[in-house]
Amino acid sequence: MVGLTVVLVPLMLLMLSIDSPCYEVWGRIDSSWYFTAGKAWMNGMTPYVDFSDSKGPLLWLIYGVGYLLSNHDFVGVWVMTCITYIVTTLLNYRTARIFLKSDCLSLAVSLLMLVVYFNNFIHYETKSEDCCQPFIALSLWAICRLAYSKQSSSRHFKRSSWMIGVSIGAALMIKFTVAAMIFFFAIMLMVLAWRSEKVNIKIVVWRLLAGAMAVCLPFIVIFAFMGNLDDFIREYFLVTSRISSHLPRLNVIKWILDGGVLSGIIIIMTISTGTVFFMTRKYAWMPLSAFFWFLFITVQNAEWIYYYYSCMIFALFGLIMLARCVDRAMRSRFAISVTMVTAIVAVGIFSFYKAYQLPTFKPVKHDVAREFEAKRTEYYRHISVVKRVYKPRIAFFNCNNVINVADETGGLPGCKYFAKQFGATEAMVEAQYEDIKRKRPHFIYVKKRERESLERIEQLGYIHLLEPGEIYDVYLLALPELNELYL
Repeated sequence: MVGLTVVLVPLMLLMLSIDSPCYEVWGRIDSSWYFTAGKAWMNGMTPYVDFSDSKGPLLWLIYGVGYLLSNHDFVGVWVMTCITYIVTTLLNYRTARIFLKSDCLSLAVSLLMLVVYFNNFIHYETKSEDCCQPFIALSLWAICRLAYSKQSSSRHFKRSSWMIGVSIGAALMIKFTVAAMIFFFAIMLMVLAWRSEKVNIKIVVWRLLAGAMAVCLPFIVIFAFMGNLDDFIREYFLVTSRISSHLPRLNVIKWILDGGVLSGIIIIMTISTGTVFFMTRKYAWMPLSAFFWFLFITVQNAEWIYYYYSCMIFALFGLIMLARCVDRAMRSRFAISVTMVTAIVAVGIFSFYKAYQLPTFKPVKHDVAREFEAKRTEYYRHISVVKRVYKPRIAFFNCNNVINVADETGGLPGCKYFAKQFGATEAMVEAQYEDIKRKRPHFIYVKKRERESLERIEQLGYIHLLEPGEIYDVYLLALPELNELYL
């Protein structure tokens, strides 16, 4: 089953992930943001000093490795995404296997989870939440193994403690709100340890801490050696928390009352997780309570619907319940094998259907792609201008829709806060101007409506290269000494 997963998941991700070679580069925002940060780190810039964002260093390291694999597109990132979802799918398979007797049905369930993860309502481009999925899946499997299988010896408790600790540490180094979600599995682990006479709860706690530190300590040591440990703590934890407190929240109550997509997701996830009560009475409350904890943390921080992506794993229990019904109805191995093949075909059809709808999907040129041709043309007009400078340093003033320009041009952060985050403080905006005064950026993008910013940048000596177009309503300004390149 491992070999089949290793083959099938990348094949599905050729169509499901817009990072794959089957897609053009243009059209990203968050992925480009992370890619630029990872690229900056791999080019010798110092995290949280020369560039900063509200994400952790492990995310930038993942994108940095993707950059090293492929410098000017997302093929390297796609390879990292394949590894992420191969691991996640295998862990989901092992969780399903706890409740199901059939390997084929367990594999079918784990592959069908790709449809859940990559549904059009909540997933478009790769986000930080994608990189957290293996650690969420690992923690869920560790708890389910202890609670619902016979593998609950002292040795299994120790291993589960280590795995959940590693998951918390990894999520903390990617997006700390997801670490807060996974922490609930640590609480569940301690409850299981307390109710068991096989293990000392102190050993569980120490192994949780050891697992978390195994991931966090290397970054702490590296940053202490580089001299940016204080910057890391301040920017990632303190500044991010301050920004988050100023952000508008997605009105969950309004969405539910309006019968929107979010209400459907919450209802489906609740029903799916609640099916555990039909599968077992022992600790049946655990998955549902974990889902509500994930939901509670998400509601506190959700600006956009994709923040709920971390809750998607709980659909696994609904699929397991469906598989159990299939198992009861079809006793023969042949019928179960047919079910697995049907699931694989269904995921394949879904993958192609999703890809066909996207304008950046290369193999198919259709009306949707032609509708976006103007945007594509304007994007490459900007690329042709910016790429004349080798590894240009670029700053973006409230125009994150063009941050994608940095990808194919090899662009690096032109400022510490190279793109304006939602909820950015005045101090962060002023820090951009200070970097511009020192002439750090080669190029600066300014939103058309940002007249005050445009005037301040012009006063600092930057010249106009491109005026706002039909699609990109931005000015492109450059250092005056670059003017000779465009004469």
